[in-house]
Amino acid sequence: KDKYKHPAKFPIELAEFLIKAFCPAEGTICDPFCGSGTTALAALKLDRKCITIEIANKYCKIIKDRIESYRPTTIKKPQSNNLSKYGVDPNIDLFRE
Repeated sequence: KDKYKHPAKFPIELAEFLIKAFCPAEGTICDPFCGSGTTALAALKLDRKCITIEIANKYCKIIKDRIESYRPTTIKKPQSNNLSKYGVDPNIDLFRE
């Protein structure tokens, strides 16, 4: 039984195939609709950097859990002063659960 519920989850092998085909080894993946984190997990497994964006809090927890179960020290909260140049309010907690 899949404990990571998401309506559009796809096999990690598909994400790995696409990353290998289109992202160089030193490249960075950007997933603006991260969902359950499959692309992020595939990127980590292939030693690529990954930027993920997800608006739904319930999926953010799934993403965090999946990544931490693979590599516990991977998730880093960005410095809030770096976010203000993109119009993001530095007082918003982007990592709330």
